[in-house]
Amino acid sequence: MTKTSKKCYDNEGLKFNQPFIAATIRNEREKAVTTERLFKKILIFEYIGFGIVILFLWLDEMIDIPYLLFGSHPTPVNYTESLFETAMILFLSLLVIIGTKRILGRIEHIAMYDALTDLVNRRFLTEYLMHKVQKPSRSKRKFSIIICDIDHFKKINDHYGHQCGDAILRQVADILKTVTRPQDLVSRWGGEEFLIFLPDMSSGTALGTAERLRIAISEHSFTYESYELRVTMSFGVSDHYYGGMESSRCLTQADQNLYEAKRRGRNRVV
Repeated sequence: MTKTSKKCYDNEGLKFNQPFIAATIRNEREKAVTTERLFKKILIFEYIGFGIVILFLWLDEMIDIPYLLFGSHPTPVNYTESLFETAMILFLSLLVIIGTKRILGRIEHIAMYDALTDLVNRRFLTEYLMHKVQKPSRSKRKFSIIICDIDHFKKINDHYGHQCGDAILRQVADILKTVTRPQDLVSRWGGEEFLIFLPDMSSGTALGTAERLRIAISEHSFTYESYELRVTMSFGVSDHYYGGMESSRCLTQADQNLYEAKRRGRNRVV
């Protein structure tokens, strides 16, 4: 007997396999870990390299290495000048290290945040969920996940253009961040889809949060140039206990509820 994988549907009605979610999470986690290791290796090698250069230059000035190695006539050492040159080398090295750390910090920000909305991106949230959800916990605390999607977003892009669509995404992101709590994590999950992680919140409270978000979006007047548009969103909510659960299962339940909200006519919470 052949085992067949269960089918789900995305917001456009296209079929996809549930295992795809788990595979995506594994891939994103591997990419995040590789990036983090690369940052650490760059800094470590830079520190070691500057340390070796500084040590060699300092020894050359203070000990007169050519005289020790080759027995040449020692040159008089000007200790004041040597200390000044050593201080300058240390200062310039420090500037390079600070500059490198700032560049790496910027690269890390680009890797973690969505350029359009400045929300955390899918890669960062995937790693965060795997750490928070699968970490063993003895408590019976719950967390909730909300997956939401802009209704008929393709029609907005087709009618008003992709720049208008980008403006809508930025305004939606601002509303999501404003309505949710400071400890909640809002991310752009992909395209016109957003995911919200709500720590220490059961589905009953999360449904209320999703409903407030739905009302805030539907009542907001979205603007782009001379246009004023009305936008609605559909929401799928799920809650789970911390510890021992694959994050893909949590996401699958919320995604299925989002699909059900779409099936029931959009602009609703399930």
